[in-house]
Amino acid sequence: MKAQPLRILSSDDFWACESRFQAAHQVREGHLSLSEQARNYDLFYCVLVRHLQAVGSVSDGLSDGDFSTSPHVDPSDVTVVVSDTETVFRSGAIDAVFAAICEAGTNHMVIFDTGSYVAVLPEGDVIGCSEFEDLLAWDQQRSA
Repeated sequence: MKAQPLRILSSDDFWACESRFQAAHQVREGHLSLSEQARNYDLFYCVLVRHLQAVGSVSDGLSDGDFSTSPHVDPSDVTVVVSDTETVFRSGAIDAVFAAICEAGTNHMVIFDTGSYVAVLPEGDVIGCSEFEDLLAWDQQRSA
């Protein structure tokens, strides 16, 4: 499974997309108890970590590893994974995350926080926003 090429958005458009996912979570799971929401999130999280481990090391929290994330958050349709821009693009992490979303069969958004932001959406779209030039360089490199 391959995700689409990176599309750079304005910060406003990127965060509006993230807000739509948060709102969708409330519509879909907001009526469930927090423990049921957490169980659903934990299932997705396990699939996500397994796919990320196929392309790098994963740590729980902000410690050593190619990717750092934590299941100890409020359950939602958005998961943040901390990494660096080069690792995200060179390791195959974007396609791994897309495969995890597809396998889990959930409407989920995974955001890589690299100092910039790159998100993988359930349709395979990959969007990003940045105040730096790191994403622009990767976007141009993939287009060449």
